[in-house]
Amino acid sequence: MIFKQYFTAWSIGLLFLSSLVHAKEPSSQAFRSFWHPMYHNQRLNYCTLKTNECGKKVADAYCQLMGYQAATKNLIAYHLNSTQFIDSPTTCKKETCHGFELINCAMSLSHKPPKPYHYTQKRFVYPRINHYRIDWCYEKNKACGAPVAHSFCQQIGYMRADSFKKESQIGLTQTLGSQARCSGNQCHGFQFIVCSR
Repeated sequence: MIFKQYFTAWSIGLLFLSSLVHAKEPSSQAFRSFWHPMYHNQRLNYCTLKTNECGKKVADAYCQLMGYQAATKNLIAYHLNSTQFIDSPTTCKKETCHGFELINCAMSLSHKPPKPYHYTQKRFVYPRINHYRIDWCYEKNKACGAPVAHSFCQQIGYMRADSFKKESQIGLTQTLGSQARCSGNQCHGFQFIVCSR
């Protein structure tokens, strides 16, 4: 009887230690579904132009542009007539142009809450105002670049812009100052803006 109690206690202790050794930090994923994903105001092409890779590789690249780690799912959309390649400013304008119906993007999240000082900076990829990409200039051809980035950051509660990158030939933008819209290849905007508190 004593031997049985001793053996049971020993087995429970061994199981407990085993669970401690094999326990992993719980993790989860942040995800987003992009239905009819757009790139430069066109539907995203299913393949790349230069390397002719299709599907998952293009979806992964799109997710990384949107701030995620990789694509978990993608669905093809056939015969879109007009699509934009992710690796080239060239567009496909034929009946045989295929794109994406859906791209699901995901990234891993840690269950360790970040320290308050981790929130001093935030990167905004393809910053927008009223659903339009922000124009490179505050008003038409005036106060371009840094003044626009600083104004964008201040409007959303940050103190300043630490860095930003220009992107040319966006297709459709809106200025922060006069709210005027620009359409065509002469429109330039931001690829990203990093704001800080």
